[in-house]
Amino acid sequence: MQKGKMVILGLLVLAVSAGSLHAQNASSDFNGGSVFDLTLLQAQGQYPGYDPEAIKAQQQAAAAPMYAGLKNMAFGLWSWQNGDIFGGAMTAGLEGVGLALVITGLAIMPQDGDEDAGDADKTNTAFIMFASGAVTLGGGALFGYFWGSSQYKKQNAVATGFGGNPLEHVSFGVVPGVGGSLMYSTSF
Repeated sequence: MQKGKMVILGLLVLAVSAGSLHAQNASSDFNGGSVFDLTLLQAQGQYPGYDPEAIKAQQQAAAAPMYAGLKNMAFGLWSWQNGDIFGGAMTAGLEGVGLALVITGLAIMPQDGDEDAGDADKTNTAFIMFASGAVTLGGGALFGYFWGSSQYKKQNAVATGFGGNPLEHVSFGVVPGVGGSLMYSTSF
């Protein structure tokens, strides 16, 4: 009895799946096949509005802030190339200090064959310098990524005509008997 219910349930799921696939195909007028037409992939360009160049441009525009952030992680390279002195100097400074601390921490770390190998103070100092350098280097890289990404978005917004503070169009007023209201206006 239980096995029969499972078979019926399986057939029901199969019928619903096939029906929904057919409904998708029939509603789009791709092809009018039978009820069990399981064509899942359509050839490119068969539906209206398909423009591979426009899709590629949209994908590149969506990924551009990420690429700017990644490029900026390399000592503020994107910031320097685009005239952002603060972002470039801050990223390069943080990463340079972090790298110097990491190298210094590794250089003063006592080795096994050294006469200072058992000196706990020297080992602790070297480890603290190394760890603080790694944190500073990582913080500089993170700052560079987020700064480059946000500056790219800001530059793009200014280039497309939005050159102001988004909060300068916000106003708050008290209407008697109603309470407060928040109004926002924008223009393009």
